[in-house]
Amino acid sequence: MKLRRGTETYVRTTSASIDEVRPTTWTTGVSEQDYVAAREKYQAALLEQYKIYVEMADRISARRGLTTPFS
Repeated sequence: MKLRRGTETYVRTTSASIDEVRPTTWTTGVSEQDYVAAREKYQAALLEQYKIYVEMADRISARRGLTTPFS
């Protein structure tokens, strides 16, 4: 069915592999060497990335916890 093929482009029914996600997750063009003069800014940027990662993991866990009892 044409409609179904169109939605599969935007909505995935299976989980993505880590190899599919990794290239779009990490910024490879920026390294610690780019922040030698501003080390505190680099550390703050890393901390913000970590906070976002932890919050997203927590949200996923909470969402799974809500759906599991109704299965």
